[in-house]
Amino acid sequence: RKSEGEHESSRRLKTQFLIEMEGFDTGSEQILLI
Repeated sequence: RKSEGEHESSRRLKTQFLIEMEGFDTGSEQILLI
C-alpha cells in the first residue's frame, strides 16, 4: 500500500514535469518568433 502511494506521487511528479516542459517549449517558440 505504501509502494502504491509512492508510485502515484512519482507518476504525478512526472506528469507535472512534462506539463512544465511543454510550457517551456511554447515559451521558447514565442521567443524565437519575436
